[in-house]
Amino acid sequence: LFIMHTIIISDLHLTRRFEKRKFYFLQKIIEDSDQVIINGDLWDYYFLNFDQFVQSRWNQLFPLLKEKRTVYLYGNHDQKKWCDSRVNEFSVKQGDRFSIKVNQTSLQIEHGNLIAPAQDDIYPWITDFRSTIAIFIILARRLLQSKAGKQRLKKFNTIMIEWWKNNRKLNQWLVCGHSHVKEYNSSERFINTGYIGYGIGQYLKIDDNGFQLIEDRY
Repeated sequence: LFIMHTIIISDLHLTRRFEKRKFYFLQKIIEDSDQVIINGDLWDYYFLNFDQFVQSRWNQLFPLLKEKRTVYLYGNHDQKKWCDSRVNEFSVKQGDRFSIKVNQTSLQIEHGNLIAPAQDDIYPWITDFRSTIAIFIILARRLLQSKAGKQRLKKFNTIMIEWWKNNRKLNQWLVCGHSHVKEYNSSERFINTGYIGYGIGQYLKIDDNGFQLIEDRY
């Protein structure tokens, strides 16, 4: 049985700052695939609004994403309420969750913030202070790249795995992003696809060889 080459990417956090190397990396992995699933935090509301995003140079990816019949799932940094109908310029389907079947295995795909809420999920009012939060995010992301920072972020994975234990069905896997910490946990049937940023490109590749969690540099 031929399985379509699908990639699942998340946590790109695109801003008005156009990064050529990141652009060419995304262009290549998208071109090499048959279908793309964007699993949340494609763009980052704390640094720009949706209108600014669709008019940014990142829109050069839109025709290619549309050609690959991209599914766009919302995250906590690119919530549905901040988007409009122009999501159709780069995707054919949008939502909070999506499922695909690979042979006898079903993948439940969602960003992860609805399972393991971040601060902006718990306290929605903080999004009213976007510029202040943006400065905090810049500082925090550098710290979170450290070993101690990643251990802190991995707690999101732990929460998602615990939730999944009580909700999974036979032959079902959960695929999330959100934590920025890639993980392939076959015993719990859980995958976190990581993130794409700071010269690191992590994503899930699905083809005839099964699932493969990739980490590249760009």
